Amino acid sequence: MRILTLTIPTEYDGVQIKSVLRKHFGLSSALITALKTADGITLNGVHANVTEKAHTGDTLVLRIYETDSENIVATEMELDILYEDEDILAVNKPAGIPTHPSIRHYSDTLANGVRYYYKDLPFTFRAVNRLDKDTSGIVLIAKNRFSSEALSKQIREKKIGKAYLAICCGALPAKDGIVNVPIARDEGIIKRRIDEAGQYAETHYSVLAQAEAYTLVQAEPITGRTHQIRVHMAHLGAPLYADFLYGKEVPGSRTMLHCSTLTFLHPLTKKKMRLSAPPSPDFELLKQKLFQ
Repeated sequence: MRILTLTIPTEYDGVQIKSVLRKHFGLSSALITALKTADGITLNGVHANVTEKAHTGDTLVLRIYETDSENIVATEMELDILYEDEDILAVNKPAGIPTHPSIRHYSDTLANGVRYYYKDLPFTFRAVNRLDKDTSGIVLIAKNRFSSEALSKQIREKKIGKAYLAICCGALPAKDGIVNVPIARDEGIIKRRIDEAGQYAETHYSVLAQAEAYTLVQAEPITGRTHQIRVHMAHLGAPLYADFLYGKEVPGSRTMLHCSTLTFLHPLTKKKMRLSAPPSPDFELLKQKLFQ
């Protein structure tokens, strides 16, 4: 359960509670409806209706209850936790671990490990950003419905910034650039392709290091299309190292892509957050080998 408390400021004097919930906390109509329980909303310690008016100095308390994620088993797993508070959890996901369970990965995903971490509490797994199985780096998790709504809104409004490190095979056309070619689903379920009839996709990139046949890149996807960085780098003639789907077969156990930085506004405090995660050992080892 997440408890939110607000001492009503002067600006909300005489304002209905439902307006305070929308303006101050940014709650959706669905979450406001869910709060209409015996103790979901109290004003000065007494159950309150959302149509009641609050006044300066009143104490408004919200109690947001959680339910358990269905069909996610708790699996003991070592988590590399970058940040945690009452509303969010950020984890540095290693390569080789999917974010969500599937038919082939029922109990060995990040969701299973996080569920075990909160095994003594009602908990629903809500990943704000999702990384592919072979991509390492930051995964931000909303710990309650309140933070999930706030961060999902930031995703829709493109207010969450993501930066990736990528090792590419080949050279890019410029030291800095923008790729804004559309992406569509290819034949089958997984693969994507460049297609003028596809969805708009935009990636900004900067070259960090250049070797004879390889390039170290920082890529910032502005949109969030499936395989966006992989497709865009391949389109420029520099597919990611060991990306067998869009590039050439080179020695390597996984595609060299790492989510290194995430920026967003904290769902409650609205403070700007910047989280960083160091590359995984295999990424760092290859980087040192190719760009020494």
